[in-house]
Amino acid sequence: MKMKYPALFSLIVLSSALLPAQAQTPPPVSATSAPGAPATLARRPTERKRIAIVPFDFGSIKHWWGNDDWDIGRDLSDMLKVGLVNNGAFTVLERKMLDQILSEQAISASGIVDPRSMVQMGRVLGVNAVIVGSVTQFGFDERTSEGFLGMGRARDVRAIVAINARIVDPVTGEVLGAIAARGEEMGRARPSGGKSQGGINMSKCTFENTFMAGAVKKCVDQLVTELAKAEVKVRFSKAEVRGKVADFDNDTVIFNIGSDMGIQLGDALIVEKVVRQVKDPDTGRVIRDVTEQIGTVVITKVDGLSSCGRWEGRVAPTVGDIVRRLETGR
Repeated sequence: MKMKYPALFSLIVLSSALLPAQAQTPPPVSATSAPGAPATLARRPTERKRIAIVPFDFGSIKHWWGNDDWDIGRDLSDMLKVGLVNNGAFTVLERKMLDQILSEQAISASGIVDPRSMVQMGRVLGVNAVIVGSVTQFGFDERTSEGFLGMGRARDVRAIVAINARIVDPVTGEVLGAIAARGEEMGRARPSGGKSQGGINMSKCTFENTFMAGAVKKCVDQLVTELAKAEVKVRFSKAEVRGKVADFDNDTVIFNIGSDMGIQLGDALIVEKVVRQVKDPDTGRVIRDVTEQIGTVVITKVDGLSSCGRWEGRVAPTVGDIVRRLETGR
């Protein structure tokens, strides 16, 4: 008996020590547990704004590097994309997807900066903002200096990169912000160095240790920082995202648009059927589809190229029916 009571006493003490800690621990809160809040709205507070970065124009820069195939505007915009992805301020459209969509829609890079093209691109890409800009400086300032007691010569090299960028609302064409970024890197090189320090391709490992690489990094880092600060100026746009019904079976509808077009779990999509087409009386070209809504779908599964959900409607959809999502300006 003497052995049992100390053990029992120890057990009671241990239990009393543990119970308060457990009582103070709040139960896990579900993201959808807010009273009266629809489950589909739970993701909104953490949703990031979606942007596209158009390759920068560099037509005013003299091609001192002697390689006409080097597209510095595209390389710099790619570096900016990587920086913004790592920063986490935005969701950035993949360049391959951007190129594919622009090619399919016959929108040229030069046309994108035209505000009249922004509405078209906003509908096609489903982005909240487009980053456009130009490279205003990409070169070197050099100064030759004599060595000690006039022996030998060296070059003081300063690489300079400057970019002017604009944040454009793809629906209204309004410029939401303008940023001027600049990077410089200085060093000393022998006469055989000089402009060869610029490299010929930013994707090559030989470019990494050049003066120009240092200037590029400083300029792009500054641009990333300033764009992240300007995130509050970007609005969740009201641009329509359009696609089509690709399959319907057992009350499940599959669409040909997915996360690459900004579709997310919980999105409510409207399905419309074309009831007649209006044609230009002179050319015979279709100028408008007249549609009627036949149902809705809340997205339950999504990948890059497709999405699907359970059908709710008065008539069954067919392949080719139009699906759209109109943002509500959250």
